[in-house]
Formats: sequence, C-alpha cells, structure tokens
Amino acid sequence: MSFGKKDENSVSSLRQIAQSATAASAPKKSAQGSGLDMGFAALALGVVVISAGGAIAAPSVMSMFSGGISSGAVRPIPTVIAGLTRDQAKAALANEAFPDKQGAAFMHTLAAKFPEEHDLLTGMLADTAMRGGNRDALMLDVNKWGMQFAVQNMPAIGRTGAKGFDEALDFGMDALDFVEKTAGSCTPKAIMAFANDPQRLMALNAYDSEATAFGMRSYRTLVNLAADGRNAPAIDTTPTPEDEQALRSVVMSIMMDERVMKLMQAASRGDATAASLDSTLNVCELGNAVIGKLKRLPPDTKARIWAMGAAQAITQLRSFPGQVAGL
Repeated sequence: MSFGKKDENSVSSLRQIAQSATAASAPKKSAQGSGLDMGFAALALGVVVISAGGAIAAPSVMSMFSGGISSGAVRPIPTVIAGLTRDQAKAALANEAFPDKQGAAFMHTLAAKFPEEHDLLTGMLADTAMRGGNRDALMLDVNKWGMQFAVQNMPAIGRTGAKGFDEALDFGMDALDFVEKTAGSCTPKAIMAFANDPQRLMALNAYDSEATAFGMRSYRTLVNLAADGRNAPAIDTTPTPEDEQALRSVVMSIMMDERVMKLMQAASRGDATAASLDSTLNVCELGNAVIGKLKRLPPDTKARIWAMGAAQAITQLRSFPGQVAGL
C-alpha cells in the first residue's frame, strides 16, 4: 500500500494553517534556534490525539493502557488443548483463550466481521499453545496479529470519517485517564518513571493485568472501524476554506491555554525553566483540553483530518520493531 503526494501536500497545508494562525503571537526563536515552531507545535498536540488510530494497534502502546480484567477460575491453556489436534485446539481456543468479558467480545466481533482473520489468529494461538505457551504468550500473538491487521486495514479505517475521528478521541481520553491512575500522577516525570520501570511494565503485560482488558477493547474498536470503512468511499483530504477557518480557531484556542503558553515561553528561552515544568504540568489535563477542542470541529473537517491521520499512521506502524516484512 502506498500514498501519493496528495497526502503529503495536505499535511503541509495544515501546517501552514497552524503557522499563519499563530505567527503574530508566537515567541521569537532564540539565536541558537532552540525555540519551537509554535503553530505546528500546537497543532501537533491535536495530531498526537487523532493519531490514536495508529496507537489503537500498536502493541508497545497498548500494553500501557487498561480497563480492568479478572482472570477468575479459567482453565489453564494446557488443560484447554490437552489431547486435541491443531484444528480442535483452534476451535477450543476461540472460546477459551481469553474468557474474560473484553477478550470474549473481541474474539466474537473478529469472527463475525473478519472470519478469515479470526481463523488466522486462532491458528497462531493454537501453534503457541501446542508449544507450551500460556495466556501471556497468547497475548503476544494477539499483539503481532493486531499490528499486521492495522497496517492492512488502516486505509479502510481512514474512510470512517467523523465517526472514526470521534472514537479515536474517546479512546485518547480513556487512555489518559488510565495513565494518570497507573503512574500515580500525570506529570512528565511520573510518566517517565513508570515507563522506565521494567517490573511495573512487565506486570502490565500479563494476561490477568488491567492492561489486557483495555488492549482487547482497543482491538475490538480497530476491528469495528475496519469493518465500517471496508466499503466506504475514499475521502478527499484536500483542506477547504472552512477547514482552514476551523483549524485556525482550534490552534488559537490551544495557544491561549496558559499551560501551552508556559511551555512555549520556556522552549523559546532555551533555559532550565522547561525542566522545572516536569513537576507541575499535568499532561493528561492538557491532553483532555485539546481533545475537547478537537471534538468541536465540523464533521467534514474531522473526516478529512482523520483520513490524513490514517495515512500517516501506516508509516508509523511500519516503523515498529518486528513488523512483518512486506507490509
């Protein structure tokens, strides 16, 4: 799959919109060039959120977010497949690999909307299980499958328009809420401390962790969006004058946020002030504020931005380590 110059030109146009919207008020760059392109920096805050279409399927990101799970009295995988052939194991694992509420819902949705992908995934699960893998190992298979599925179906996801855009924003809000709860705080310092703690990250990767449930919900969302956009028409991503006006309004609103202004001022000075913001800036609150502003964009503008975001997400997904060759 490939995308031509049209997408690149559209992204460039959006950057120019953001730049022109803030040229008059943006702080000047330092002589060393350590300042930020303020217009693009503000727009980038929104891009981080609307690029959730890529994050939905990125295993390294998914393992950071959750919604709660209880393993309960589930049968161990060796017991589930004991004495079964590979085909029999596939059928058994379709029902018992992930018996929690979110896992079962994901498997059911995948079987109903993409039966060939369901067969592919259950085959991967059966092979791993017959080699002695437990549910933690099976979750790694889901992540591998999810990455491939995302790259293959991202064009369809990009055709879901404003609905896809809004679902990504809702996903972003849930993710930010979990990050704050899990890290204990939403300052950059707290988040980095959590991300750099191998033991805490390993705990999230386990099947019976809270992270697994959110991953399953996210993969289900991915499947639903791919199905919704499978036969939808392509979306013209050329920005309209109405898009330009709406985006200028959003960028200006973001730029006027006191937290963003402090970040820009610190960056433009190139001094130690930026480092001190780590202890005071609540990234999640700022992210939710940006999401709220993006939610008010017109539906047609959302659709065009989402289509462009999906095109960009493909490049990002292909850059992840372990990506399947040829995608």
